[in-house]
Amino acid sequence: MVKYTPKQGDIVYINFNPTKGHEQKGKRTAIIISNNIFNINTKMIIVCPITSNDKYFPTHYKLENTEKIKGSVLCEHIRSIDYEERKIKFIEKASENDLLSVITLTNACIEG
Repeated sequence: MVKYTPKQGDIVYINFNPTKGHEQKGKRTAIIISNNIFNINTKMIIVCPITSNDKYFPTHYKLENTEKIKGSVLCEHIRSIDYEERKIKFIEKASENDLLSVITLTNACIEG
């Protein structure tokens, strides 16, 4: 079996808060914003979760070009996750436009 290596722009299903005995706790969709070199060399990924809640918020980006996942990326909820320790599953690839928009908004949350 070939092991999945997460790539920038992948939309994945991941367990954000693994707790033994609670299989469903913390599982949700997210978009990977870290670059592939970081992902491969650290066995970590930097992600932003995706919500199905369509409330407007200035740091949320509504995905425009996805087929399987509909919702908004929470660009202010940046998380660094060890993908080898969490159950991760590829769902689909984000479009270049969606990925660039998410990264730009995420950078706006960080840069001065």
